[in-house]
Amino acid sequence: MATEVDACICQEDGQWSPQSISCCPRKCPLPGNITHVIVLGDNFTVNTNITLSCVEGYTLVGASTSTCEETGIWVPPFSDDICIPVSCGTPESPEYGFVVGSKYSYKDVVLYKCDSGYELQGDAERTCQEDKLWSGTVPVCRRITCGLHPSVEKAEAISTGSTYRSNVTFVCSSGYHLVGPQNIMCLANGSWSKPLPSCEANPCPVPFIIPENAVLSEVDFYVGQNVTIRCREGYQLKGQSVITCNADETWTPATAKCEKISCGPPAHTENALIRGSFYQYGDMVTYSCYSGYMLEGPLRSICVENGTWTTPPTCK
Repeated sequence: MATEVDACICQEDGQWSPQSISCCPRKCPLPGNITHVIVLGDNFTVNTNITLSCVEGYTLVGASTSTCEETGIWVPPFSDDICIPVSCGTPESPEYGFVVGSKYSYKDVVLYKCDSGYELQGDAERTCQEDKLWSGTVPVCRRITCGLHPSVEKAEAISTGSTYRSNVTFVCSSGYHLVGPQNIMCLANGSWSKPLPSCEANPCPVPFIIPENAVLSEVDFYVGQNVTIRCREGYQLKGQSVITCNADETWTPATAKCEKISCGPPAHTENALIRGSFYQYGDMVTYSCYSGYMLEGPLRSICVENGTWTTPPTCK
């Protein structure tokens, strides 16, 4: 049975094939798994040299040449370890920020984060390139701002600023009280905290100095409220009809009066006698004709709400 030694074959008849060669030069096998090593040269026989280099992104740290020795070993020996990734060095950190990642070699990626209260502007991640430089540029960490704070009606706003963690304190005007949180804060997402407070009017006491025979337009009372005075049926208003609750929970003076409606003397009807001597709202007079005359129309005339008498009769 033939045994293969390199490219020469020993046959069963004891002869080498091909017969023109009595022996074959020994070759040096290449190491396995040299993914990052570039071998220049295709002759791997004894006493030949090859040139070694690295693929893109890797740097040669061993000898750049190796010789195939008679023992079938490359001298100096080499492996994939002679090519190491290029290093981009420690990436620069932004002010008020930091780098996430501890590997700084070829194709390694680092992330950028900002301190609390700051937001990232620029490249959030960078990659180590084959030219030993980080891709992109160092980002910037800018202070988070919430802009102009919201306002609350009837309240003064006391602000410490508009950046992250700044506060706004609301103080209600005199006569009003705060409902809800007194402070709001600028949050990390760039918005003001919620909910907003509100200023509600303080309650006012029931007005106790109001005209006789008057009624009020409201039943609940609070600061800043205008209340209208109305007179009861049969009475008419004289003077100011509106009172207001002040911030100190007192009422403006009530100058109005409710006077009973008067119609004055009833209309004269010729040839008639009028009975009745009260001429205010609801009062009534009666008419009777003189002898020889006949009454036409209503017997009575009444003083009504608009201050006039109903139509009197006639005597014919």
